[in-house]
Amino acid sequence: MKFKTKAFLSMAIFFFFLFSFGEVKIQEKPEWTGKIKYKEGVKVVKNLNKPVYGDLTFDLEVNLDISDRKSKKFKFHDIGLITLDNQENIYALDTSENCILKFDSSGNYLKKIGRKGQGPGEFERPSNLFIDNQHNLYVSDQRKIKIFDSSGKYVKSIRLNYEIYEFFVDSQTNIKESPQSISRKEKGFIIQRIEAHISRRGRKFPRELIEAACQFPPHRPFFNRILVDDKKRIYVRRVDSILEKSEVIRFDIFGEDGYYLYKTNLTFTPEVIRNGYIYDIYYSEESNEISIKKYKIINWSNIKSFHNKNY
Repeated sequence: MKFKTKAFLSMAIFFFFLFSFGEVKIQEKPEWTGKIKYKEGVKVVKNLNKPVYGDLTFDLEVNLDISDRKSKKFKFHDIGLITLDNQENIYALDTSENCILKFDSSGNYLKKIGRKGQGPGEFERPSNLFIDNQHNLYVSDQRKIKIFDSSGKYVKSIRLNYEIYEFFVDSQTNIKESPQSISRKEKGFIIQRIEAHISRRGRKFPRELIEAACQFPPHRPFFNRILVDDKKRIYVRRVDSILEKSEVIRFDIFGEDGYYLYKTNLTFTPEVIRNGYIYDIYYSEESNEISIKKYKIINWSNIKSFHNKNY
């Protein structure tokens, strides 16, 4: 009798919720509602403003912290960027000391590549670093791209017509420049800062000459940084004006087919995202120390991709 009473109550509660809150829904499959078009044989994916999976929050914990605090082998002065090779060795470009510091995947110091100077394999003002699949290093240094092999030995330099900052090397070893972003107000703001800096030294240059020296780009794109993880997901950093102060950095995340998957906010711009880890250059405002941090993404396995079988 007690069993029948419990069963009756369970059924009564079930039907109460069923009719009170509507029908019971089975979890729906994600839907993509954009459009696909082809232009001159190229597939163009037109996403709506709403990502397939909505907002994403990365759950991070520190996995590795490389600093020069206890090391006598190397010293961090001003790390401009870091990158990895296929073996997850870490390369740090020190733009102050004009060199590249190499570490293994566990953070152990391996070697120093390059030094300050104007000779072969030396740097005057390095600004960016790229590593291809053969572990060759490409370093932008003023109006040159300097190339080193996988052992760090200098190979050659390629002269450029102008200085580039953001670039990458494709599978055919073509060097391609990434777009820079600037607005008219930002351009004026930068020129004013340069004029003020020059005037403090008792000198003055025509505004047109300063603008020409800055080599401002002609257009302002929607984004100014792209990262790709090992799952071929694409992380696009939205352009934020230097005139606005924000504590978060906005990223849109796309699948390898171009579908808009997530939007997310971070407090820093990752240097690399690979195999469930995020790499970052950390600057301590309290101690003025620089370190390379590797964060484990706890919820990495929950981050989804999307494949549209209809296209």
